[in-house]
Amino acid sequence: MRDLINLFRNFFGIKFNREVAALQVSKALALLAGFAGSVIFAWHLGPSQYGIYAIIFSLAGLISALVNFGVWPTTVNLLSEALGLGDREEVKNLVIYFLKVQLILTNFLWLLVIFFSHYIVGWVYKDQSFSFYLQIAAIINMLSIPFPLLTLAYQVFREINRLAAWETAKKFVSVIAGVLFVVAGIGVVGIFYGLLLSEASFFIASLIAIRWVQINHPLFPKTREIFRDFWRVSIVKYLRFGLLISVDKNLNNYVENLPGFILGVFSTPEQAGFFKVASTIGSLPQVFSSNVSRMLSSILPYKEAQTAGSIRHFYHRVAKFGTLFTAVFMGAVFVGTKLFFERLYGPAFLPALPSLYLILATNIIMGYGVGFSPVVRTLKKVGTSIGLNLIALLLTLGLGYAFIPTLGAFGAAISTLGSFAVYVIFIFMIESWLKKTNGSVGPEREKS
Repeated sequence: MRDLINLFRNFFGIKFNREVAALQVSKALALLAGFAGSVIFAWHLGPSQYGIYAIIFSLAGLISALVNFGVWPTTVNLLSEALGLGDREEVKNLVIYFLKVQLILTNFLWLLVIFFSHYIVGWVYKDQSFSFYLQIAAIINMLSIPFPLLTLAYQVFREINRLAAWETAKKFVSVIAGVLFVVAGIGVVGIFYGLLLSEASFFIASLIAIRWVQINHPLFPKTREIFRDFWRVSIVKYLRFGLLISVDKNLNNYVENLPGFILGVFSTPEQAGFFKVASTIGSLPQVFSSNVSRMLSSILPYKEAQTAGSIRHFYHRVAKFGTLFTAVFMGAVFVGTKLFFERLYGPAFLPALPSLYLILATNIIMGYGVGFSPVVRTLKKVGTSIGLNLIALLLTLGLGYAFIPTLGAFGAAISTLGSFAVYVIFIFMIESWLKKTNGSVGPEREKS
């Protein structure tokens, strides 16, 4: 018993582990809320109506990739480096860069989506009745500026408990609001109304909370400084690296959303509903990997700016524990699905199970995949990553066109094997890059 207590003390004595644990609790609560919401939505809407929600969000995801300039991951990476160097001027410039890209470039493109939504939806799905849903999704994206800035600040300053609390609260508000609208009989549009209400509420709350960040972290710029230098700061300085990250991240988004998009074009809303449920449950083990990857995206560049070569230690330590935790999560999801799936979703969704099991199996390498993006951005290997993600996109597209028209949801699950194959290649390439890095691991890093 004493050994077990000491093991826990040693594990949680490391700040990184405590932070990941906080994000894990937050993510687990958010997933629980999302899972409960998906069950209620599925029961009230049925496979066909729920499939419309899946189709529109796949389309919105693809459009988001087009209008996304990689501003969030770029700012996290460069801001962490600036904080590691204690460069307050650079921190201010990067915050302004984030706001300018979001307010001017991204929101302008979302406005175009709103105006031309009838043409976009009509061209893609040959059904303009879906355009209203896309317009709401665009407005939701336009409102989401203060909240990402707040979470970005909490992450780079390692205020992880606050970050976790805010993100959990937002997820609960959006799910509860959506459930209330759907149960009230509004239909699938109720899910969108719930998301819109949540985004509008947290738009206001985030502006208030950012003031707290400015008071408690002197390196974060004051509002008057942002207004004063807003038009003086050029985004060109960061845009090249940002565009590379944007292309890399967008390709990832394309790969992720492509199966659902092809389903909407070549299959039925019902099959899209099956795949939505399968991908939601089958991707649950990625909860661990996504949170660790998120923490590494700010910690790796910060530490590398202080001590060259420290990245190698962090990556291997995380990959080792990540593989173990992912395997445990996969087993838990498999058992839970066997026991509770039909009871929760009903017999109408049983055709989703083959797709679910296949997607679940692809999680096996996520223990290594957790560090892919942070390592790539820290080592400035984004160009190579773009090439590999392009291969993943082509493989997913080819498999999707080959199998989705005849196999529906299961064909979409087969198409996810394209990215799985590229992830395996990524593992070997990153190991090769890390062997070329130098640097030792000091005692201070064990506490970080």
